[in-house]
Amino acid sequence: MSGIKTTETDRKFSRVVRKAANFICARCGANWAHDTRKMHCSHFKSRRYVKTRHSLLNVAPLCASCHKEMGDHPDKHTEWFTNWIGQEKYDRLIALHNSIAKPHKGWDMEKRKHWGAQEKRIDNLRLQGVTGYIEPEPMEFEL
Repeated sequence: MSGIKTTETDRKFSRVVRKAANFICARCGANWAHDTRKMHCSHFKSRRYVKTRHSLLNVAPLCASCHKEMGDHPDKHTEWFTNWIGQEKYDRLIALHNSIAKPHKGWDMEKRKHWGAQEKRIDNLRLQGVTGYIEPEPMEFEL
């Protein structure tokens, strides 16, 4: 365990990432809709970094097995993740990670509302029969 406290915003964000992927692992393609606890929201840059903690650029929906494999092999993780999101998005992630921007008061509440709304949007699209990956709408700071 990372020892980093999990917040309500973390839980909402994780659900959005996993539901958007329809509980299908981005690496191996396994479908975990039958046991959603085995589907993870895997962060490339650690959750301890506030600027990238809830960034769609920084996460991949991975099954528990692939998440462990990537965590055990950082070089392999970097290569896979960069290929998965593409070099342009990877460069944007690194720029966001290295930026000097600081979160403003109320930022967590804004994120919680945004990811809650995105979860509802994805749930509604699934009820309408939409299958496959549903792209969540990023927060402004990620654009």
